[in-house]
Amino acid sequence: MSVSTNTVASTRKENIMDEMTDLQFKTLINAIIQIIKDNKDKEEMIKKIEALVNKN
Repeated sequence: MSVSTNTVASTRKENIMDEMTDLQFKTLINAIIQIIKDNKDKEEMIKKIEALVNKN
């Protein structure tokens, strides 16, 4: 991934975070915590968290 792509992705994520309500943010964090609790394999956790974040 190039630097410019990372910058665009970072900006997009910041905009999403600006649009989230406190409840949505807490729900996302709780889902991530649950994924971590339910999985022992680091790679599996990363895949599930990425899928959660990229959900439309």
